[in-house]
Amino acid sequence: MSLVDYSKHFGDKIQGSRKNTLLLSLVTKPRQDPPMSEQDREQSYLLASMSKQHSSSVCGFLGDSEHNKGLLLANIAYNSKKKVLFIRSEEIHQLSPSNLAKLIADSQQHNAIIYFDQADDLISNNITYRNSHEEIDLDLVFRVIEKYQGLIIFSLTELVNAERLRARHFRVLESH
Repeated sequence: MSLVDYSKHFGDKIQGSRKNTLLLSLVTKPRQDPPMSEQDREQSYLLASMSKQHSSSVCGFLGDSEHNKGLLLANIAYNSKKKVLFIRSEEIHQLSPSNLAKLIADSQQHNAIIYFDQADDLISNNITYRNSHEEIDLDLVFRVIEKYQGLIIFSLTELVNAERLRARHFRVLESH
């Protein structure tokens, strides 16, 4: 996702602890809601409420529009009064168990939502690793993140990956 889509929603963008991460904060109220079904809109309010209470929650954003996903993320961040730890696709392709643990620790330190941008490769287990000891499979990812007390969002464009999240009983919000 292009960070340009976020510039109007987040006033502060600073480098995260890892090269391909950013901490987005100072969210301003978005001028509009993203185009989505009423049911998904209600789910986004529920996610914001759960995030405020530090409840564990995982969901996916499905759609092709980066702008609409940016609006949805900004609305949830605004309503939950949280920062966003934005994880670029380049970081996803370098994900290891120790990197994942560090990202979770960073998000807890900053009271932030974790947002995996362009996460289709991660959800489809389509990541190649230079060293086999660094490999991280999807089951391990979900075992780790299910223990996290906060909101984790996967940005998706492929329906098959949304179905993989739904099969694990996670919410998937669709932007149109």
